[in-house]
Amino acid sequence: MIQSHAPHPDAPAAGDPNTADPRWHVRLLGRVALLRDACEIDLGPARQRCVFAALATSPNTVVMPEDLVERVWGTTAPDSARNLLHTYISRLRRAVGPAAQQLAVHRRFGGYLLDIDPDAVDVHRFRRLVADATEAESGFLTEAARLLRAATAQWQGVALEDVSSPWADRTRAQLDSERLAALVQCHRYELDLRPPGELIDELTDLAHTHPDNEPVVRNVMTALARTGQREAALEFYEALRRQLDDRLGITPSQQTRELRQRIDRHPAPHPAAIIGATAQVPHQLPRSTRFVGREHELAALGGHREPAAMPPIRIIAGPPGIGKTALAMHWSHQVADRFPGGQIFLDLRGSTAAPPRVGTDELLRFIMWSVGHTRCDGDLEADYATALANSRLLIVLDDVADADIVRAVQLPAAVTVLATVRDTSILDGSDTVRRMRRIHLTGLSPQESTHLLTTILGVDRVETEPEAVARIVRTCRGLPSALTEIAGQAIARPRVPLAELAPADER
Repeated sequence: MIQSHAPHPDAPAAGDPNTADPRWHVRLLGRVALLRDACEIDLGPARQRCVFAALATSPNTVVMPEDLVERVWGTTAPDSARNLLHTYISRLRRAVGPAAQQLAVHRRFGGYLLDIDPDAVDVHRFRRLVADATEAESGFLTEAARLLRAATAQWQGVALEDVSSPWADRTRAQLDSERLAALVQCHRYELDLRPPGELIDELTDLAHTHPDNEPVVRNVMTALARTGQREAALEFYEALRRQLDDRLGITPSQQTRELRQRIDRHPAPHPAAIIGATAQVPHQLPRSTRFVGREHELAALGGHREPAAMPPIRIIAGPPGIGKTALAMHWSHQVADRFPGGQIFLDLRGSTAAPPRVGTDELLRFIMWSVGHTRCDGDLEADYATALANSRLLIVLDDVADADIVRAVQLPAAVTVLATVRDTSILDGSDTVRRMRRIHLTGLSPQESTHLLTTILGVDRVETEPEAVARIVRTCRGLPSALTEIAGQAIARPRVPLAELAPADER
């Protein structure tokens, strides 16, 4: 039986009810649930839900009956367990319905198999995102942190919340461990990418929940010390030391002890005073998205053979959705090898309703931390200029609303700044204008718009519906954000004609 509910926050967007292409979502990281579009399937009583969870944790994998019995009943299985298992499987098949094409419970090789796209299962999505983050971390810390945030966001509560069995307890503990590890790694990255003050509340809560977890405590100690809260950082160390001594009779690891010693030796509130002394080369550029056209603008930004006298500040301006960030990322990746000092990326969110969250001083400190600078002796701008004096560094500032930030960041002569702005009037009257090159973005041409759709959707789908594509191009008015949004809808609903997704033509 299918029960209708309000759409769940973790459910995929509802598909077209008139198509035979429903979207399925399996939730295991919370109360166990199966959703078809925006409707939750009734999975039946607790044991039956456990059978479903046992199959869903291993999608497209045969699970033998004896393994299912163990997962559902443990060592206390009744003599009728096999018969009950067959009954539960039959009920689950009826709940799914005979017309389902993207999800089914099959009998295979003497066992049972849940046939479903693995990415429809939140546990699989979580693990895939963590794996993607691990792959990205070698050069794109910002992207790695974003992926780990997306991974931990899959949780909607306690894993397998309403399922009880020894197997469920073991699986829940394993998933909780994986989630904590992903969150700790995410925090490690973000401590190098964001002002530490933004993370303190979250890190403190996590440390109170896991007072004997050394990586957790090291992260909160680092954040507190970098914001000048040395005593609070040392208190967390002492609490950890007592926990480990009382519970396990051991002392903190050498890594944790050395962090405590660095904090203790440097009472000054400067964050750079507690990080390692080894210089580092930051590679913080987010992964470049699909990109087409803009040949003239790329040439204006400058290529590998640009004149030495070219201004060190480049400004990309244009309205929301026009593709400023995409152009900035594409060009930055193209010329990254020209900046052996590294590449730093900061989203300043200057166009949001709230005031900018990062001030000039905090921004300069963050850049110094990123390159491994270990001292701040008083005059921040002087220290910044000294730290970066010989660094051929690219700094990308996204969504800038304050010209003073651009001026301060570009103070060292070897530094190149690329900034995106919505309104270039913020730069009027600034003494940095003479050192700038401005690029004003307009919409993509019809040919470029079609090329972008083709890049995302493929040649076959675009050429099959030329009139619908032409309408999409007209109504999106060259805005890459609008084009990619419609393309994303088309990918998610491959059986829906493009004509049904195209906005109404206002001509």
